[in-house]
Amino acid sequence: MTTIKRSMALVAAVFMGGIFNISAASAQDKLLVPLNSINPEIYQPTKASRKIDPNDKILQGFRDRKAKDLANPNMPRPFSISDYGRAETRDTDVPWEDLSKIFKYAWKILEFEAPAKVAQLKKAVKARVIFSTPDVKIIELAVAPGGILPSFSQAAPSAYHVLEGSAKFTSGTKTAEVFDGTSIKVEPNNNVRIQVTSKTPLKLLWFSWAPGGDERYLSAGYYLTGANFQVQPEEAEIPKNFAVWEKNRKFKILSDKSNKKLVERKLYPKSPTFRSKIDDNWLDFTALTDGGFFWAADLKRMGSLMGVIPKIVRMTGLFRASVPGGQYDFNFSYIVWGPHSKYITHSHATPEFYYILTGKTKWMLGGPKGHTYIATPGNIYFHPPYQDHEMLGLGDEPLIAITGSWAPYGDRSVFRKPFVLNEALPDQKRSAVFPKNFKFNHFKDLKKDLKYGPNQ
Repeated sequence: MTTIKRSMALVAAVFMGGIFNISAASAQDKLLVPLNSINPEIYQPTKASRKIDPNDKILQGFRDRKAKDLANPNMPRPFSISDYGRAETRDTDVPWEDLSKIFKYAWKILEFEAPAKVAQLKKAVKARVIFSTPDVKIIELAVAPGGILPSFSQAAPSAYHVLEGSAKFTSGTKTAEVFDGTSIKVEPNNNVRIQVTSKTPLKLLWFSWAPGGDERYLSAGYYLTGANFQVQPEEAEIPKNFAVWEKNRKFKILSDKSNKKLVERKLYPKSPTFRSKIDDNWLDFTALTDGGFFWAADLKRMGSLMGVIPKIVRMTGLFRASVPGGQYDFNFSYIVWGPHSKYITHSHATPEFYYILTGKTKWMLGGPKGHTYIATPGNIYFHPPYQDHEMLGLGDEPLIAITGSWAPYGDRSVFRKPFVLNEALPDQKRSAVFPKNFKFNHFKDLKKDLKYGPNQ
C-alpha cells in the first residue's frame, strides 16, 4: 500500500462518526487532524491499531529493544515506586512544614537566643517537601515580599528555579537579581542567601540530589512502544511565538567576589551559576546530538514520526549538573505539549519527574494494569526506570511542566548532614508576611492569550 493510501486509511480509521473525506494531497501533507476525528483507542498497541499504523515497524523496534534490555543482566536494573518514592504528589495535600524540619539548624539555641527573630522568619518563609527519594529531594519554597532567607549552606549540591517574583540571590561568591525563569546552581557547602525584591511572594523550586550517581541509567535506552503517535489533533499545534513567561527577563549580576587566585573545588565547574530561560532557544529536535538528553540518540530511530513532534512539543534545557569527563548527576527542563495532544506509551531506563505548571492532563502510569491520575498545577509525577507511562491533554490549555532526570545511587550521605547557618538571624520587614489567600501553585506570570491550533 502506498504512503498516501495508508494515510487515507488511517484518517478513516480514527474518525468516530462516519467517512472523513480528504484529498490525496492533503492526506500526504496534513500531519494534524481534527480532535473530534480521533478515537483514543488507536494509541494502544492492539492488533487492530498496529495494523493501521504506518510506523509500526519503527515502534516494534523499540518494543523489541526494551525486551532485550530488560533480559540483559548487564543493563541497569529496574526499581519500583514503592521502594523509591510516590507515583503522584499533589502539593495541596502537603502542609507547609515547620522550618525546623527543612533547615537542619540548632533551632533550640536560636529560639533561646533570638525568639522574636525566629518567629519573624517563620512568618516570612514557607517550605514543604513535595518529592522525596533516596537520591533527589524537591521542595516548594516561598519567601514573603521583602523577606530574607538568611545565609546557609548544605552538604548536598542543589539548584533553584524561580517561578514567580524577584530577589537578590547569593550562591557562593556571586549575587544576582533573579526573576521568573532563572535557574541557580549551588555547589556543595556554598552559601545561599535570598532577599525578596518583588511586591509579591517569591516562589521557587529547590532541588537537591545525591552526587556521583550511576550514569549507566542515563544512556541505557528510551522506548516508544504505543501506537499511531503521528495521529495528533490540529488543536495541539503550538504557535511560533510561544513563550512560558509574560516577560523574558535575564538575571543581573550584582556582585562577584570570586578570587581568581584561589582554586575553588567544584563538582560542576562547567555548569553556570545563573541561567535564564531567555539564554536558550527551544530545542531543534531534528538536530540533537548523542550525549545530551537521555533520549536524544533514540530520536534518530523515529524516522517519519519526527515530522509531528516540532508542531506539538516544545522543550528547552534549564539546568544541568554536568560531571567533568562524564554526563550529569541531575538536570531539569521546560517541556510543553499542545492542548489535547497525546504522548503515547513510552518508558526509559532513566528515572524522571514532571512538575506541572499549567494545563489539565491525564497520566497513565504502569501500563494497562497501572493507575490513572488527573494532573493539575502543583502536581508532581515520578517515572521509575522502564515503567510504561503515557499522557493525554484534557483541556484547551497546553501542558507546561518542569521535567527532570538524574543518575541514581549517588552519595546519599549528603542528606544526613546538618545545615550551617552562616549569619545571625536578621530582622524581617513588616511587609514580610504572606497574604491570607496565598497559593503556591497559581503562577500568574505565565504567558497568556496565546492561540493554539490551525487558526493562530
